[in-house]
Amino acid sequence: MPLHEIVAILKSLPVDETLRIWDRLSPEIGRQVLKAFDDHLTVMILDRLEPTRSALLLRGMDSERLDQMLERLSPAVADDLRKVLAYPPDCAGALMDSRISYFRPELTVTEALARLRAQKQRGFRLIFIVDEERRLIGMVGYSAGSGTG
Repeated sequence: MPLHEIVAILKSLPVDETLRIWDRLSPEIGRQVLKAFDDHLTVMILDRLEPTRSALLLRGMDSERLDQMLERLSPAVADDLRKVLAYPPDCAGALMDSRISYFRPELTVTEALARLRAQKQRGFRLIFIVDEERRLIGMVGYSAGSGTG
């Protein structure tokens, strides 16, 4: 599919509905698509993807734009991305996601469920709610089979 068609399709859909598509795009195509997006849309996408996926998309981005994107992300997400980006691209640390899944309290239930459904990791029994410093502020039971908490 031509790049301009990919850009048009992804721009036309709500961000949460595109997360599975972003997971399937090659990093190179993903980088090219992000270049066509404005900063606001780019930040919305990076904020919702898993950090290892976001890091793949950010690698190769010019350092000035990378810094701008990291500054616009929430502190917790930016911190996670900085940690992943600190690894050389060809080592295991750059590819693995050892984080537990956690959510910030400002996410709506719909957004949290969309993120859970988009994750490859399955079998969650607890969802951790953390503040901006990633301190635990609560836990919610989750039944992955039913999609409800």
